[in-house]
Amino acid sequence: MHHDASKPLASSVGPSEGLGPRAWAAARQYGLPIAVGYFPVAAAFGLLARQSGLSVAEAVFLSTWVYAGASQFLVVGMVAAGVPWTGWFLAGAFMNLRHVLFAVAMTPHWKSWSRWQKAVAGFGLTDEVYAVVATGGRRFSRFPEVVGPAATAYVSWIAGTVVGAWGSLAFPQALAKPLEFALPALFLALLVPSLTTRPTALAALVGGSVSLAVSLMGQGSWGIVLGGVLGALVGGLAATSRRRGEARGREEGEAG
Repeated sequence: MHHDASKPLASSVGPSEGLGPRAWAAARQYGLPIAVGYFPVAAAFGLLARQSGLSVAEAVFLSTWVYAGASQFLVVGMVAAGVPWTGWFLAGAFMNLRHVLFAVAMTPHWKSWSRWQKAVAGFGLTDEVYAVVATGGRRFSRFPEVVGPAATAYVSWIAGTVVGAWGSLAFPQALAKPLEFALPALFLALLVPSLTTRPTALAALVGGSVSLAVSLMGQGSWGIVLGGVLGALVGGLAATSRRRGEARGREEGEAG
């Protein structure tokens, strides 16, 4: 089924079909680009996990239950270095603090959802899925329209891990490092088209600048968190200021 990405998903289904298969099919289309980008990165993770001493089952377990690319690569590196499990567990949890920001940002759009729906959707909000959902506006206000892309990306991540882990003997280790760059490249490809307004562009500029500056000081994990917080704060303030300006302009126009 073809769907015009410039139109909200809600316009492609009737009110009674909001949770039906058409909404799922349309939503999954937005997950396919993410899934294509995830597969080689997940394969690289599976390859590195096996070469770091993890079993196939352990690699797949991490992709299934942790499901966080940066954290998984961090865990593999720390395991290979002999760091105790408490160390890599805390480090991975710290790196994923930004997902709390994702959930907070989406709360206004999920008010009518049940707790289990919020939990499922929240689990699937990776950086790339969030970039699609957050910039899609009302087109992603229904549960299937969020879970569709998230589930597509999730399946691709697990499948890529399985292929990389099982094929670790066939793939040369030199392939693993180049594949790691596919994830940030995918995120940039999703981010750039969404920079159509001053608030979103300002949020991206501030967030990226802060993250880069803090990372250059050797605090990469803090950079992600601080960049996300400050970028969202500045973008939110800019959006509020813009709305107030537009409202003031309308009032002056009506008064005149």
